[in-house]
Amino acid sequence: MKDNGVVCMLPWVHTTVSMKNTLRPCCRFKVGKEDEVKSEDQIEDIKDKFRWLRKEMLAGNEVDQCSLCYQQGDKSMKWTANKEFDLENAELTEDFDVLRSVELSLDNLCNLQCKMCDSLFSSKLYDRDKYLIEVHNLRGRNPQKIPKQRIEFLKGLDIDWHALEHIKILGGEPFFSPNFPKLIDFLLEHSEVKNVTLEIVTNSTKRLDQDMIDKLNQFGWIILTCSLDGCNEFNTYQRWGSPGWQETLDTYLWYHSVLNNMVKKHIHSTYTILNLSGLADDMKYWENNYPEWSVSFNFVNMGEYSPYNAPTWYTNWILEQWGDKHNERISLARKMFSENQVEYKPWKTWGLAMLKLHAIDDYYDSELGDYCPELETLLLKHDKTYQHNQYYETLEDFNYEM
Repeated sequence: MKDNGVVCMLPWVHTTVSMKNTLRPCCRFKVGKEDEVKSEDQIEDIKDKFRWLRKEMLAGNEVDQCSLCYQQGDKSMKWTANKEFDLENAELTEDFDVLRSVELSLDNLCNLQCKMCDSLFSSKLYDRDKYLIEVHNLRGRNPQKIPKQRIEFLKGLDIDWHALEHIKILGGEPFFSPNFPKLIDFLLEHSEVKNVTLEIVTNSTKRLDQDMIDKLNQFGWIILTCSLDGCNEFNTYQRWGSPGWQETLDTYLWYHSVLNNMVKKHIHSTYTILNLSGLADDMKYWENNYPEWSVSFNFVNMGEYSPYNAPTWYTNWILEQWGDKHNERISLARKMFSENQVEYKPWKTWGLAMLKLHAIDDYYDSELGDYCPELETLLLKHDKTYQHNQYYETLEDFNYEM
């Protein structure tokens, strides 16, 4: 099929199983409650549930839920999927084709406590989330615990495991989960592993033992994605508990040496208001030192840590930090940053972020200035909420530079 700029192969061949046991076309698909398939409905129901989506794509109509991929062009998940699943030679109708790819959130067991994360995705954050609500009265997602028997739910999905070509595993942190070896053993028994691309997203803070390395080497291909949020101390501050970006990178390079079927080296960075100033330097570092690697990034697009909710003085400062550095990824970042700004409401999301910075630093006995001194100087100069650690209910109370 000729690419009309809108069609993505994923709604025909893929499903994402979320941490809440719901199903959707892919992890980037922006869902409302009406867009998800409940776990008890199982895989069969996704075929009819998203018929409308496939119909719109075939007609060449852009879909709001897929806007991120349209924006990212040939750096998008859509572009990658169309290449992997051979859109050019596909004969697509409104019907679902064959489930060839699945993304599984294993559980939320994790060894890190990332500032922008919560207890749905990291077991380490349950106590912190309770602290923010009970001690500081700061709203957020209610603390959550994921059942340890979740592995049995995943095994019980009505998936033809032998037909799968691509399996992606996320956490939490998969390498710290006791469910990870159980899932790998299950796949070795129930999948045609020599024909499978196994993709794992890891924070690269743990080295697996030789027995597990031998098992992973039985898969046809391995894609190991390293989550690393900066080539500097920003990563240490944002990904709390991390041993540091260089040690994380060293562990990732170690995996290159022991996984003989690793076909793609991939770094993914998440940018928030905390580490965004370093994006241009990060992208130049990867370009200069590992030009053959795949590097992707996203901006947190919802909630208090999203750069899209920032005041003008912050966005101007970010662009100054990026300076005149240029490559394809930096140009994409400029485009995303400029096109997605929302109405600035300082007494809501941004103000909440400033209060959380203080509260979380109290919880960890940390100081923003020890890791991001330029950002702390900026906030002390411009931000009344950060200066006084006081929440302002209205714009009139806020009353300072926008």
